[in-house]
Amino acid sequence: MIVKVEDDFVSVEGANFFGPFSESNNRRFIIAWSDFDPSSGRGGFRQGGLGTYLLAENGSVILDGNAERPNDGKVADNGTFIFNDWMFGTGLRSTFFAFDMTGKAILQHRFAAKLYNNGISNSGEFAVCQLCNSDTKDGSVLAFFDLRNGKLL
Repeated sequence: MIVKVEDDFVSVEGANFFGPFSESNNRRFIIAWSDFDPSSGRGGFRQGGLGTYLLAENGSVILDGNAERPNDGKVADNGTFIFNDWMFGTGLRSTFFAFDMTGKAILQHRFAAKLYNNGISNSGEFAVCQLCNSDTKDGSVLAFFDLRNGKLL
């Protein structure tokens, strides 16, 4: 069971999980993430050791997964969720992920710049992400995704 610890953080009863979260507009779903590797005890910038994300419906965890450095999760009213992966190591790269409520990947888009923020429509049909300024082809880009068809518009 998910427990809201503060305004911006949750923990999971009986599990070693603590992290920020975002709630769907209808309050049915929560996406939470932790940019922390429990095996090494390291979070944030690092060269290895996966972080964790999880999706809860009505307070109960329905799926969990791992990514290099999951951050900035958002979830729609239908359970479709997105997050930015800040990736291991140095360099101007990051990955935008979208999944349906069963954990099936809708899309994974790699960028040659660091992701700054993101958003998802309440219906789960569209998502957007903004990239930081850089001298790469993806610097300062605002990317818009059609999640119904799993593609960058």
